[in-house]
Amino acid sequence: MSCKDNTLMDKHHIVPRYMGGSNDYTNIVYVNRTCHMMFHFANYQLWGNTEDYVAYRGLSGQIDKQGIIKELCSMTGKRCYEEGKGLFSLSKEEKAEASARGGKKAGKYMSKSIWITTGTHNKRILKTDPIPDEYRLGKTNINQVKKVNPRGRSWDEYMDTFKEEYENRIEYLKKVDLTKWGIKTIIANDWGVSRTQVNRFIKKYYLPSST
Repeated sequence: MSCKDNTLMDKHHIVPRYMGGSNDYTNIVYVNRTCHMMFHFANYQLWGNTEDYVAYRGLSGQIDKQGIIKELCSMTGKRCYEEGKGLFSLSKEEKAEASARGGKKAGKYMSKSIWITTGTHNKRILKTDPIPDEYRLGKTNINQVKKVNPRGRSWDEYMDTFKEEYENRIEYLKKVDLTKWGIKTIIANDWGVSRTQVNRFIKKYYLPSST
């Protein structure tokens, strides 16, 4: 692509944003994508700023937008560490104090809240909030609650539906010739499943385990 080719034009900051450059029109020129890419590569070679190298890689298609964001975030973190900015400017005592403030805030909420339950679902609410009709005070051990599927049937009832379906499928298979060409495709269409699922069912539930 030539710099005389105007089919793909980019905005290029004369003074880069990372050096304090603005988005004002006096700080922007329109250049061809190839020239834009080479500007950033040349700046990286001259001054060694990693931002220019990341911009070059993005413009040249070596990394996508997510890759650019990831590299810039990593770069910012390293710079803060090296320059002792942000969290890295805090002493161990200050970090411990900040962590304690967060813990106290959580503990303060816990002291002002209570557990409520429906028997199958628990949650905390503030003591001053009204308890919803379907809830009561307390907390239920969910692991000891009888499993119920979304349709409201018990777990045993839910599993019984599979048992009945499997029995029907086995009766179906007794009436067909599995050696017939294309029969498994017909079975899959009748059952509304894939041929792979038909083969698995036959192997696991219909044919002897030795075969």
